[in-house]
Amino acid sequence: MRKFVKKWKGLIVWGIAIFFTFGIVWWSIAMYMSYRRPSVKPNEYKPNPEDAVAILTKEGTPLNWQYWVMPYELEDRVRAMTQIYYQYGLSYDDLFTGPIMRLTAARDLLDDKVTLYYADTHGLRPKEEEVNQQIDKIVEKYTKDEKTKNYIIQRYGSIDAFKKKIAQGVLVELVKNKVKTAVAKVSEDDVKRYFEEHKDEIKENYDKVKVKHILLDSKEKAEEVLTKIKSGEIDFTKAASEYSLDEDTKKEGGELGWLTKISLDPNFAEAAFSATLNEPVGPVESAYGWHIIDVEDRKIIDTFDDLKEATQAYKDVENKIAREKFKEWLDGYKKKEDISYLFEDESLRLYDEYYTIVSSTPSTYTDEKLDAFLKKLESRITSESTTSTTVINTDVDPTILTLYVNVMEKKLNEVSEKASKYRRYYTLSNSVPKNLLEMDDKEIEAKIEELDEKLGNATGTEYQRLFQEKMSYRDAQTLKRMSEEMEKENVTPEDAKKLAEKYDKLSEDYKEKIKRVLRALYEIAPYSKTVVSKLHNYDPTDLSVSLRFYQMKYEDMKPYISDPEIMETYKNQLLPQIFSVKLGLEMLTFDEKASTDLKVQALETLVSLSRDMRDYQEELRYLKKLKEISPNYPDIDELIKDAESMIETTKATSSSTPTTLQSTETTSTTESEK
Repeated sequence: MRKFVKKWKGLIVWGIAIFFTFGIVWWSIAMYMSYRRPSVKPNEYKPNPEDAVAILTKEGTPLNWQYWVMPYELEDRVRAMTQIYYQYGLSYDDLFTGPIMRLTAARDLLDDKVTLYYADTHGLRPKEEEVNQQIDKIVEKYTKDEKTKNYIIQRYGSIDAFKKKIAQGVLVELVKNKVKTAVAKVSEDDVKRYFEEHKDEIKENYDKVKVKHILLDSKEKAEEVLTKIKSGEIDFTKAASEYSLDEDTKKEGGELGWLTKISLDPNFAEAAFSATLNEPVGPVESAYGWHIIDVEDRKIIDTFDDLKEATQAYKDVENKIAREKFKEWLDGYKKKEDISYLFEDESLRLYDEYYTIVSSTPSTYTDEKLDAFLKKLESRITSESTTSTTVINTDVDPTILTLYVNVMEKKLNEVSEKASKYRRYYTLSNSVPKNLLEMDDKEIEAKIEELDEKLGNATGTEYQRLFQEKMSYRDAQTLKRMSEEMEKENVTPEDAKKLAEKYDKLSEDYKEKIKRVLRALYEIAPYSKTVVSKLHNYDPTDLSVSLRFYQMKYEDMKPYISDPEIMETYKNQLLPQIFSVKLGLEMLTFDEKASTDLKVQALETLVSLSRDMRDYQEELRYLKKLKEISPNYPDIDELIKDAESMIETTKATSSSTPTTLQSTETTSTTESEK
């Protein structure tokens, strides 16, 4: 469902916003923005392979440099992708997200180079006038708006400079369109066949309703307002403006506009798509609260003719089929012509090798391949010290260290699952009564159904007894299935115990290796949220990392908790996170191993968090604790007086209670003090 809070105030990147709505795929143009192209004529520029990020080869021989990916191309493509990433509020980390994004961008660019090579060898390169016409269309479209025009001039110096910047991107996209038209034609029969095979998916994405809503904070309040609407005491529009908590829509009578099923909260979607038109329904619960819904219109795609009438949906499906056909053609063309990618960049080369291994089909993937790769990776990132201990080479590209962490975590998950499986088998083999194993599946299911009926009326110790009995039958079912699997592996219960111990030990070894590399990464990049989060998870005893972890969590929440409107709307989601951060920071202040400076920093964060939440009682409590730990803390008495003053002001101006966790936190603090 759409967010009912203006979460992205000021966050739209104008440069991307302009290009995102082009008829051209955004990155084909954006990748050439602000590029650092060599200031020489193309026929004079002859780079060496090592100057490139990646090169295209045919039958093992590098093609012309125009079919290589140069650093400026990759950097600009990644920059454009990153801006879109941020625009959509996705979590991004230079060390962990960045390398995958760089690899994706590099592979896409190389595919573009293959397409360009095909166009050049098949007479499909667009003529100069075609490119200029497309550029003029783009410029004309976006210079109609004076604000956009001024942005372009300010960003690029002039309209002519802007034209030059987008020229190569336009060329690339025109080339791709020409090649797609030649090799990936889509007929109506193709679309019809796709519709029949993917009807549910299409309906999920393109069935839509035009809907109004009123958002309320309780089921009781929603029922009360709905009763007033149905009785005619108040109409829907007025009720929305008077009662709705959705500040974005209440002034428009709760109007949400046209929304697809996939964009809605599941409960909201079910109600909206089953409601009678123009008859308010509710209360409907979602993650945001309780809704009264009024469906004004509905457009449903049940038949192929419906799809044809939904022009945009038909075009989207057609484009998706074309993309799939084009990819199939591209893979076949590369294989037929023996065209390969050669990565000159070490990090990209290693990431490409890793993802090629793990994304291969089950029939070609083997643990041996991954183990061999891991061994190669370890030799690259470690060395023996003078004391014969293994040390991490911190001079290596840190993204290679993060790749090692990714690989080791995959291995860790695999051995942990094996340890859990064998331990479970051994435990059940020694705990499930033999008489239960002699029952067939139908008998066991019948017994479980019988116990379910009894559980419906049971309470207290009787309920616990019946529940445990039911679980024993479930365990019997599990053991019977596992026994079949173990029989194929020729593993006895005693063998399983030994295997569980073996894999437990491997798990601990892997965790230690991961921690060692994460500590090296923490020294290199203490700003990385992913590094801090992972290290905190693997080594919660490192108090300085724990402090940084909770501080980062607070920094992420700060924009939300400092805005009363957002805090009120999302309090159900935010309060548990806030409590977790506050509890973690408070525990640090009571930890005997924590230094005074660390405790001071923890309390400073708690003070700031409490002030953001306008919880001045908590702020005062933390300030007093801060004075207790650090009596000479700068201006501490003035800070305490200010908090006391804010408490008095709040009491005088409002009788309402601020959003706090005080009662819960006081309890947790008391427990900690004990």
